[in-house]
Amino acid sequence: MKPILELPDLMSVLCTFMPLECAGRLAAAGRGQLTDADIQTIIASSVEGWTARSESPAGLAQSHALQAFARAVPARIALAMTAAARQHITGALLAELHRSRKRNESRLSVSKALGWHGAQGNFEVVAALVRMVRTERKNVEELSVCAAAATSLGCIAEAGCVATTDVLLKAILHPSASKALRTAAEQSLLRTATPELLSFTKRLQRALLNPLHYDCRQALARLLRRSAGVGNKDVVSSLARGLNHLRRSVRIAAATGLANVAEVGDRGALCALQASLDATKPEHDIEGLDGHTLAGTFAHSLAVLAPAADPATLDVLLRKLFGCSAIRAIVEAIQTVARGTADSRATAALLSMFDTTAAPDVAWCIVDAICDIAIDDSNRAFRRMLFEQAQAARWGRTSSLPPFLNALLQIVHRGEQCGAKHAAQLIGRVAQPGDPAVITTLLRTLANGKDDARAAAAESLGWVAFRDDAEVLTALAKALRDHNGIVRERAAESMGKVALRGDLGAVAALAATLADARLLATPMHRIAAAALGQIAAQGDEIVIDTLLQVLPLRNFGIAKSAVVALGQVAREGDARVTAALIHLLQTNNCVEVLAVAAAALRALGVRELKRQRSEDVGRE
Repeated sequence: MKPILELPDLMSVLCTFMPLECAGRLAAAGRGQLTDADIQTIIASSVEGWTARSESPAGLAQSHALQAFARAVPARIALAMTAAARQHITGALLAELHRSRKRNESRLSVSKALGWHGAQGNFEVVAALVRMVRTERKNVEELSVCAAAATSLGCIAEAGCVATTDVLLKAILHPSASKALRTAAEQSLLRTATPELLSFTKRLQRALLNPLHYDCRQALARLLRRSAGVGNKDVVSSLARGLNHLRRSVRIAAATGLANVAEVGDRGALCALQASLDATKPEHDIEGLDGHTLAGTFAHSLAVLAPAADPATLDVLLRKLFGCSAIRAIVEAIQTVARGTADSRATAALLSMFDTTAAPDVAWCIVDAICDIAIDDSNRAFRRMLFEQAQAARWGRTSSLPPFLNALLQIVHRGEQCGAKHAAQLIGRVAQPGDPAVITTLLRTLANGKDDARAAAAESLGWVAFRDDAEVLTALAKALRDHNGIVRERAAESMGKVALRGDLGAVAALAATLADARLLATPMHRIAAAALGQIAAQGDEIVIDTLLQVLPLRNFGIAKSAVVALGQVAREGDARVTAALIHLLQTNNCVEVLAVAAAALRALGVRELKRQRSEDVGRE
């Protein structure tokens, strides 16, 4: 038979509490390992010895040995036991439980062991554990015993057992129950309760809509999700009505239950929560003993149920941001709903709140939320740096700019390696377009800053400057000749955003950059080609000639940008561009380049592209 445990490991675990003759048998085996049959024989004989001497003067010592057995026998030995050995051990444990009614330490060990070694659905074990959970709990030791018994019930009782679910639910609802007992009872109910127990679901609904402790509400809400299932219309309707209850604790419980039971996007639940949050008055929404407020609970539930960028939910949350007692919860809900949307209303409201709040934890939540909403990819180090810089700017007041924006400009000006790029993107999201103070600071950084700072400033100008800003365009044209490649790339991208279509100066600067042989097959070619497509006048022959020159380059990124730009600049029916694109279709094997070339040909009026291409493929 296959050995399951090495002898030294077994000796260290078992020999401290086994009778001497069993330890001698282990030592005499002398084979270095034990088989399944050896373990079953030794455990069965040791249990028989304990049972036979239970009434002897040495009974107390055997009791201690049984407790040690309950604590020490690992699960893989328990699984190796035969049904007879398991029955012997269960009988000994139940007898020990009966003898040690007033010894909590012994009851604790035995109740745990019953969960490990009792047979599934054993009536005697389940009845004994149910009695232990029902006993009156007067001190911490008794609460620990009840928690251990509740855990063991989850392992032994069969799914759907009414007596088990009844006693465990009462343990959760008991006013003197500890957090450990509630957690153990909840975990056991999650294993034993089934959706078929309709009466259990109704009891959960009634219990949840009663005044309860916060931990108890959370446990019942999770159980209701398991018992009723997500999206149960009757339960959702009942909980939505509970939001109008006169008692504050019932409204909080109903909101907690909705967050667990309703489906994401459920309009009925969302409308009820939005109306409840709107109707909450700050002067009446006092923080309870559990540390939660009505507005905070409603906001959390809305964040769980609302779809991404849901406008109705975002409107309600933004209205409640100012003058609410649960600012942090509202900010976190806004962060969840508007994440990655770059919503200007949300960022503007959060910036105003940052300027007025004095609590550091709320200020940190606001910084975190703005980063998530505006760019959604900034790292933690950048957020911490931005928070510290903004706090310093707020208390120092060394600039007329808002503290948050001032902190971003300082990060860009210093050229922080881990934050300059993120700060540049954020400036574009939070600064007012055309803000003269911001543009002046960025132009100064572009002229005199470090390499990383100049690149970030060039990128920010593309987001902040008005179209056709002559001063900005002049600075960007100069940056196109910068010695640093990243600065040149950012300047080209920003020029495509700031210059108007047909701006001869900007077109000439980008065309010269694209034709520069020193920059052959670099990312600068790709960016300059894309920018020319955005600002060159339609039919500009110089630009078309320049783009056709880079089209044959064996660089898929450059070819793709040049093809897109040709589709934007060339006139419909341009034979030269059409021939070049058809030749590209026949010689290039990049799927992305082929897709944009086909789109460009359709824009130029070629309607029979699919048939021509299929005929060419057939001939090949």
